[in-house]
Amino acid sequence: MTINTAIDIRERNLERIRSAIQRHETCTKTEIARETELSMATTSTALNEMLISGEIAKIDQTGVSIGRPADIFAYNPDHLHTLAICTTMKNGTDAVEYIIADALGRIIQRESQPIASVSAELLEALVTTCIVQDPLIRTVGLGIPGHAQSGCITQCDIAALEGVDFASRIRAKHNVAVVVENDMNIITYCLYQELDCPQDDFAALYFPTQENSFVGGGFIIGGRLHKGWTMFSGEVSYIARAFGFSSADQAALPRERGAFCRFAAQIVTTVVCTINPPRIVIMGEALAETDLPDICGYCRQFIPAHNVPELRIDNNIFDNYAEGLVRLTLDHVLFPTLI
Repeated sequence: MTINTAIDIRERNLERIRSAIQRHETCTKTEIARETELSMATTSTALNEMLISGEIAKIDQTGVSIGRPADIFAYNPDHLHTLAICTTMKNGTDAVEYIIADALGRIIQRESQPIASVSAELLEALVTTCIVQDPLIRTVGLGIPGHAQSGCITQCDIAALEGVDFASRIRAKHNVAVVVENDMNIITYCLYQELDCPQDDFAALYFPTQENSFVGGGFIIGGRLHKGWTMFSGEVSYIARAFGFSSADQAALPRERGAFCRFAAQIVTTVVCTINPPRIVIMGEALAETDLPDICGYCRQFIPAHNVPELRIDNNIFDNYAEGLVRLTLDHVLFPTLI
C-alpha cells in the first residue's frame, strides 16, 4: 500500500503506535512517542481513539515524585478475535482445520474438522457456528490450495471452491473483514515474519511427495508478498515443465536422491536468477538436512558461489500454514499499510 493521503498517514501512525503497544506489556505515552518518533500531540490523538474503540486500556499510573503521574496503557487482546480456516488436500481427500485467535495472535481454539468434502456451504456454516460461539470474531481468513482475487476464488485444487466469491458471501452475512489467500503465500508470509531482516527479499519453495502435487513457491519482494499480474507468481512447477520435467517426472523425483537434489537446485537457481533473495527456505516431506550440502553443491555448479543464498529446511509445513493465516488475517486489519 502506497502512503499518499492524510488518511494514509493517519493510518500508518496508528499502526506504528499499535505495533509499539503490542510489543510491550505496558507503556506510557512518552515511551510510545519516543519509540515511534511521533509527536506527543499525534500520539495523544491516536491513543484517545484507541481508548474509545476499546483497542487499548488505561490500566494504571506511574508513581513520580513531581508533577502529574503518567498513564500506563496496555493492548486489549480481546479487542477482536480472528477466525482462520485452512483448507488443504491430504492423501487425495479434502481437509479443514480452523483456529480462533485473539488480536495478538494467541490461539484460543484450534480444531480439525472431519469432512467428506469441502464446499462453500460447509465453510459458510463453519464461519457462522464460530461467530455464534465467539461474537468477538471480527475478521475471517481462508487459506486455499489455489488463487483468489479480491476474495473471489479464481482457481483451486478443491474443485467445489472454484468460482466462489467467499469474501462477499461472508461479509454480507456477518459484516466482518475477510481475507482469502493462497496456501504457499501464507506459509511464505509466516516464515518471513520470523526473519530479523524485514526489508530483505525472501522465497520459500515446497517440494511435495503426494501424488498429483507439484513444486510450488512464494515470494516476498520489498517486504510484501509478490503475487504477480494474474496471481500466477509462485507456480514454479510450470518452470519445471518448460524444461522437460512432466508432472509424473516431478512426482517420481523424491525416490532418487541425486536427481531430486539436482532438481531442487535447479528450481532454487531459477529463483536466485529472478529475484536474487539472500535467504530461501525449502520444504518437503522428502527433504532432510543431509540434502542441503548436495543442493548447495549443485547450485554452485550452476551459478557463481557468491550468489547462492542461505538455504534452510523447515518442514513444519501445516503449522506454518495455520499460524501464517492467523498472522496474515490480523495484519490485513491491524496493519493494512504493510500488506
